[in-house]
Amino acid sequence: QSYRRKLHSFYEVKEEIGRGVFGFVKRVQHKGNQMFCAAKFIPLRSRTRTQAYRERDILATLSHPLVTALLDQFETRKTLILVLELYPSQELLDRLFKKNVVTEAEVKVYVQQLVEGLQYLHSQSVLHLDIKPPNILMVHPAREDIKICDFGFAQKLTPGEPQYSKYGSPEFVSPEIIEQTPVSEASDIWAMGVISYLSLTCSSPFAGESDRATLLNILEGRVSWSSPAAAHLSDDARNFIKAALQRAPEARPSAAKCLAHPWF
Repeated sequence: QSYRRKLHSFYEVKEEIGRGVFGFVKRVQHKGNQMFCAAKFIPLRSRTRTQAYRERDILATLSHPLVTALLDQFETRKTLILVLELYPSQELLDRLFKKNVVTEAEVKVYVQQLVEGLQYLHSQSVLHLDIKPPNILMVHPAREDIKICDFGFAQKLTPGEPQYSKYGSPEFVSPEIIEQTPVSEASDIWAMGVISYLSLTCSSPFAGESDRATLLNILEGRVSWSSPAAAHLSDDARNFIKAALQRAPEARPSAAKCLAHPWF
């Protein structure tokens, strides 16, 4: 067995701060510079091994202010440990819903960053495929900066090869993922459209009484534009969301095209 760097030699391991589909996250503190980080422990079982290494390999190629950075990695026989930047774990929606009144201008600041982040990922041929509110973190209590995190579902695009995705949260999943037809950059644009609607109206566009009802609403493209909350949206905001939520992936605008939309 070759010499292996050990997490405990470099970091003090603190409390658990999150649990996901692919493992759990603990707060750790670097023994040298005292910096707090997040350590994501991913079990290397046969089922999760490929996924774990894929997440690591994708994160290792990314470097952008809107994407959580991979700072270090460790591996034991059974676990891959990814050390990531740590932020106050306030989600975008918590931030918005804590305010009594949320203006379109405020939401726009967040959505624009999300689209910029997606533009960067797509320029690197990376699909996130799990864009949802818990994966959009606020960096600072008093500032507007966001970070896109959790690349557990992410895939590198292989040109000319159809790619498919499992799905995470029914509310944010695109029609092509439900139908198991190929995913593309447009699958992330769809989820961004859902988050935009949700952030602006405080209601989820497709949420039904059950997961099954939600998935049916998505496949049938049933979005309410007449509810009191949706009725007050500006024409630009409504057009922006409608473009992102088009049933056919090829009809949805690219991230670059979204950024050029009159709403911004």
